Amino acid sequence: MGIGAFLKLLGRGRWRSLGIALAGFGLIFIGIETLQDAMRGMSGVFNLATGLIAVVSLPAFLWVIARAQEHAGLDPGATSLAAFHTGFIAVGVAISLPFVQRFSRTIERILPDRGPT
Repeated sequence: MGIGAFLKLLGRGRWRSLGIALAGFGLIFIGIETLQDAMRGMSGVFNLATGLIAVVSLPAFLWVIARAQEHAGLDPGATSLAAFHTGFIAVGVAISLPFVQRFSRTIERILPDRGPT
């Protein structure tokens, strides 16, 4: 980010544009790191929930994949794994959607907007 600021201040033409881009990327990465730090505790809860859903729903998913292999000609291996993963993600999204508003309010309460700094 420092190199970007240096190029923006002292550069001309493309060098100045490059400086703006480098500084912008630096700010993006700082923002990502801040979000990761803020969400560190929440990821454990999310991983636990998805793990429990996977264990509980695994027999049903395996049954559906076996039927798809029999009736739809789904190949065992990578195609079946992709179908399983797609189904698992779709079910996870369907289960999570009703809680988005509550989760959003919780995050806003934990991390209130402090305005520009």
